[in-house]
Amino acid sequence: MRKGQLAVETLLIYGIAILIVMLAVGALIAFGVLDLGGLLPDQCQLGDGLTCENYAVASTGVQLELRNTLGKNIQNFTIDIEGEGDNFGLWNCELTNYTTILLNGELTNPPVLMNCDVKVPKGKKIQGKMSISFYPVNSNIARSITGKIRTSVS
Repeated sequence: MRKGQLAVETLLIYGIAILIVMLAVGALIAFGVLDLGGLLPDQCQLGDGLTCENYAVASTGVQLELRNTLGKNIQNFTIDIEGEGDNFGLWNCELTNYTTILLNGELTNPPVLMNCDVKVPKGKKIQGKMSISFYPVNSNIARSITGKIRTSVS
């Protein structure tokens, strides 16, 4: 009879100890002492047709190098980036009519420069939703691609 009581008491003590540690970690995350978003890797993902090769976000704007993988030459880009999640409203960037023709398989040269006001401190992770619309050369029908960007502010 004593063996069963000892096992239950041991499980109860360890369970309470684990619960206290989990509550402490949750409180540190809730008050912003621990930033788990900083542990996530940088990424820039777009749908089919364009790939995001290189990217940088600074407090004054965004630089993007996009590669055309659509199979056709494209032109007249409109790019819109909007903060997402915890960054909603902290950054919005818009570029209209990037008129350089982007040949199939080529990288934007010069890189796409977007001026915007990023209200996230330097060194913190930032994430946003990207929308890109463009026209294939000799076409009047716009195509759209959406994606996500997450990186540290430099």
